[in-house]
Amino acid sequence: MSRKVIYRAWDKKYNVMLEGFGISAEGDHIGMSYEDSKKYYTEEQLEMDMGGHFGSGDDWTYILNDFELMQFTGLCDNDENEIFEGDILQYGEDCRRVVIFEQAAFHCRTFNYKKGDPTHPLFFITLQPDKHMKKIGNIYESKDLLKGS
Repeated sequence: MSRKVIYRAWDKKYNVMLEGFGISAEGDHIGMSYEDSKKYYTEEQLEMDMGGHFGSGDDWTYILNDFELMQFTGLCDNDENEIFEGDILQYGEDCRRVVIFEQAAFHCRTFNYKKGDPTHPLFFITLQPDKHMKKIGNIYESKDLLKGS
């Protein structure tokens, strides 16, 4: 049985979600082909920030700092969307959960969007998500989903 090991990264400086990159062995920088980097950044951004946020070499662009790596959990929602750390999941109408990785496992932290409601404990994601679970965003691109009503 094989397992997909996939990462995505949030570039904190330019507020963009990155996919399709390589990770250094130390995990201190990520890289992609120069052509792929142009999917996410303008040539002006790449040139202006070269040697600071970006590095280059052998037709590669490297993001040197200010990024957050997020791993694929191995699970998909009901619509077959891959679930990563940092994703926001919805169960039913009122229950939203954020996927986190802690203590060597993926968990969901439950957020209840009614003022005064209690905080729910974390739980392990161990089974394929049920038919009511849907990925509705992530903590970087969908911050409005984390706010209470």
